[in-house]
Amino acid sequence: MKKEIVIFAIIMGLSFIFTLSYSQKETKTPLKETVTKVQPKKILGEASSNENSQIRPTIEWLNDEEFVIYRGCGTECEVVYIFDLKKNFEQKLYYGIKHTWSPDKKYLLAYHYAIEPGITVGDRSGTRLFTLRREYPKDGKEVSTHKAIWSPSSSKLALIINKNKEAELELLVFDVENSCKLLSQKDLDSSDFTDFGWKDEKTVFYTVDGEANEFKL
Repeated sequence: MKKEIVIFAIIMGLSFIFTLSYSQKETKTPLKETVTKVQPKKILGEASSNENSQIRPTIEWLNDEEFVIYRGCGTECEVVYIFDLKKNFEQKLYYGIKHTWSPDKKYLLAYHYAIEPGITVGDRSGTRLFTLRREYPKDGKEVSTHKAIWSPSSSKLALIINKNKEAELELLVFDVENSCKLLSQKDLDSSDFTDFGWKDEKTVFYTVDGEANEFKL
């Protein structure tokens, strides 16, 4: 049986209205349609002159029954709203900004930029599992934007970030399922990078100064 889900999200001031339509693949019997409606909820706080431009203009599905909406709530703040259609349940999480889910949807990565760049990792219950912050160089040197990427299995997290009080970068790999224990560290001897990601569960690739590299765990 094939299900097609169509969502219309209308943001009008403070309210979201979600209408979901389910349809079954045509068989010998007449097509049967079921429509489920979620009542509008005022989750955006007070109206603002910019018409809530901090809301991400997308809906992200975690599974067939849960979806997520993100809304900015100030400097270094973004609220993650999780809606459960089956249980009519709403949950709020906030760890930083630019929240990114692990592939298995068990963990959330959030970024920090103001004052001290870094990341925070948390779970779906609202528990902060790990935070790493670095100070900017005192000599005023420009620092590349840090970036973290989940491994395919969600068990590891690779991070490229400036060394504390330095512009030069390092690569760090953490074991997420073991209290985010540091597994590996490598100096990159550069202040800039591109093309960062996982080749497989044990290999991280990155490019510094135009040269492609691989780091095996």
